Amino acid sequence: MVINTVPPIIKTLLDALNADKWIRLKQMANMELGQSHKRGISLIKIGDIGLSVSINDRGYVTLRLNRRNEEEINKAKVFLESLGLKEDLDYGVRPNNGGYRLIIYHETILRNEWLRQPTLKKLHEMMERAGNNEKRRRKIMKAIQKLSQDKQQ
Repeated sequence: MVINTVPPIIKTLLDALNADKWIRLKQMANMELGQSHKRGISLIKIGDIGLSVSINDRGYVTLRLNRRNEEEINKAKVFLESLGLKEDLDYGVRPNNGGYRLIIYHETILRNEWLRQPTLKKLHEMMERAGNNEKRRRKIMKAIQKLSQDKQQ
């Protein structure tokens, strides 16, 4: 949050001055955002890496990591490779809006139980949060079925 970047001495001074704009800014910074605006609601943690769960219209799930810094993507690559994933077969790195995106594919999630289980758990949580949004619920249900059925075959 931008407000946290203000040096403590400046915060203290602005608090002492009781500046109206400062007070409104602090109130806005402390407001609870709507659920659709919360960051990280579709994240699963694998080690220190937070991967976003993404579902396409056909129900296939991918795990994504977006970073501006190539060094951070490379650290994630090394970590994933230490867990047994192989670049080009199991995941890929693509340029993305001036940064980098690491993508773990649906087939890889299926083959690796340590990816499949937390992904299914997160999909169930996403289903609960979808509430009355039937289109979203159908999309999530299709993904849950694909990850569950494909493993049984």
